[in-house]
Amino acid sequence: MIYRMYSSLPSFKELEFHEGLNVLIAKKEAGATDKQTRNRAGKSSLVEIIDFLSGAKAGRDSLFRSEALVNENFGITLDLGNEKITTERTGKKWLQIYLEGENVLNNKSALSNTEWTTLLGEKMFELHKLPDIEGRKPTFRSLFTYFIRRQRSGAFTTPEKQATDQQESDIQVALLYLLGLDWQIANEWQRIRDREKTLRELKNTAGSGAFGSIIGKSSDLRTQVTIAEARLKEMQSQLAAFRVLPQYSELELEADQLTHQISDLSNANVIDTGSIHDL
Repeated sequence: MIYRMYSSLPSFKELEFHEGLNVLIAKKEAGATDKQTRNRAGKSSLVEIIDFLSGAKAGRDSLFRSEALVNENFGITLDLGNEKITTERTGKKWLQIYLEGENVLNNKSALSNTEWTTLLGEKMFELHKLPDIEGRKPTFRSLFTYFIRRQRSGAFTTPEKQATDQQESDIQVALLYLLGLDWQIANEWQRIRDREKTLRELKNTAGSGAFGSIIGKSSDLRTQVTIAEARLKEMQSQLAAFRVLPQYSELELEADQLTHQISDLSNANVIDTGSIHDL
């Protein structure tokens, strides 16, 4: 549950929330016409602040790094796990998240933005229980942004996307995980798509002749194959007709005779040694 949102910006109106449904509207003054609506109450700004405090990257084009807001603190008090904490972030030190609470999350008063999103993923979506596999996996930011849809990122264009440029694999993995289905199927789909993309790129590269300087042209390769096959047949023919030269046959016969003589002499030595021992 979110309890309050605040800022050091003087013009910021601190918001306090209660259990149940909370509706953000502008106060309509008496005498206002029908054209003076309750819109422009800061709903989009509220979502932007929640997004900022929940680990958004906050690049150079971020609203919170603008000259007007870069030195201002923004904070939120909420329940995280079993602990009520307050977290603050500023555009000037956008890589740091400052925390306050009873236990202050294992006595840590400050976290890097990466550590913060990892912690949020564990507490809100149990992402620390995910299997260690290759490929795309659910992340805190890919899941949480479905609950804080931002108009600036085109999150209301299509229901299954939380951003206009969101990739198909990210959509499939996130939605399957949020619906309690097997998100690893989407991961396998993406691995197949990646292999198909690689094959298409290799095919296009080969068709353009980019590999010609490395492995040669196809006509050259066919010539080399023909020459190699001819050499193979010649060697096979030579092996089939292989004969030992006469002089090597004579030497082989002589070696056999000498081996027998050595064996006979060795046996005679054994007999003589035995006789000497007996005598």
